[in-house]
Amino acid sequence: AMPRQQSEGRRLQQFIAVEEAVERAIAALEARQATPPRDVHCFICLEGGDGLVSQGCGCRGTSGFAHPECLEKMAAASSDPQEEFE
Repeated sequence: AMPRQQSEGRRLQQFIAVEEAVERAIAALEARQATPPRDVHCFICLEGGDGLVSQGCGCRGTSGFAHPECLEKMAAASSDPQEEFE
């Protein structure tokens, strides 16, 4: 039988290793989302340009990118039935 202190130390090492793996995975996802692929267009206004951000959705290809301004307008329009989205 392993002494209790060693068992707790091993669990702590495993926990830290898992936490570090999660942090690396998050950093990789953020880096991938920070740089959209070439020829990407906003799914709302259908225009390209700088500043497109990934929605982190399950869309494949380039369907999940939008301009932050377009997202704000869409959110405002969906929360206020009197406001039209342009």
